[in-house]
Amino acid sequence: MDLRIAHLYPDLMSIYGDRGNVLTLAQRARWRDIAVEVRAFTVGQDFDADWPDVWFFGGGQDQGQDIVGADLAGPNGEALRTSLANGAMARPRPWIFTVRDMACRRPSASTTVTGCGVQGTMTEAR
Repeated sequence: MDLRIAHLYPDLMSIYGDRGNVLTLAQRARWRDIAVEVRAFTVGQDFDADWPDVWFFGGGQDQGQDIVGADLAGPNGEALRTSLANGAMARPRPWIFTVRDMACRRPSASTTVTGCGVQGTMTEAR
């Protein structure tokens, strides 16, 4: 058995020690004799929708969110949606893709953010 973890935008979205979470997930799998490979994906790289079993996404500051949102508005967002539709998992849940961390644009007063369309939810600023 093997586990392939895609760490999304670790250079832009990792203000809460998310790399440590990825390392912990990988180590816990190894302790169970599961071979693990972790790959980082960031802006400017094409996401391979067929490669990962798990997409891991951390939190980030507004500037990073804007950059990531723009990247996910294109082919990488489509690759991510395809991968999840085909059975890959996204961690952490349930907030990935729903709050400002995954919004395709930052919320402001009277703005509705639909994110990247992965969970069919939205964030609405009031």
